[in-house]
Amino acid sequence: VSLPIESVSLRIKNAYYYRNIELWTAETDDEQSYHRVAQNFVYKIPGVSEARDTLSFNQPQQAYVRLKVINHDNPPLQIEEVTIEWLRRNLYFIPEADRRYTLYCGGEDIQSPRYELGKLVPNRYDQLMGYAEWKIEALKKNEMYKPKADIRSKEKFETYVLIILVIILVCGLAIWTFRLMKKIPGNKSH
Repeated sequence: VSLPIESVSLRIKNAYYYRNIELWTAETDDEQSYHRVAQNFVYKIPGVSEARDTLSFNQPQQAYVRLKVINHDNPPLQIEEVTIEWLRRNLYFIPEADRRYTLYCGGEDIQSPRYELGKLVPNRYDQLMGYAEWKIEALKKNEMYKPKADIRSKEKFETYVLIILVIILVCGLAIWTFRLMKKIPGNKSH
């Protein structure tokens, strides 16, 4: 493919399935040079309205690609079509005068950052347009809201409790020391 692999979509004819799909890549089309770089699941389950036939792999540019379907004891999947999708990425920035910049890319030791937003918002535009539109009404005051104690008053309260606790501990230590001193036998001289 010689392109970065963002996702792989499969068109599967089976009525229902749940399979592990492994992505294997290589620099040359030699049997020994392939190695597994990612895996994901496809499924279509009776009673579940949404089927999953697109796998997110998010891999760098690969020369040769193989998909391995792990069937175990299940009948083989009837795959009618495989579509490999890639996402074009451009880096834009405005350099400032009299500054030096260094661009690092393709580091295999460092993983790219993964943000929560990528999990919360789907990356497919057609799915985003399928959500119902929300109508926002005028703001209403929540009658059941009770404000919490002011932070400064809470800090003062905690400070006073800590001071009282320290005083009690010091007094207790003094009483314990006094009782201990009384139990020590004194040196009687004649």
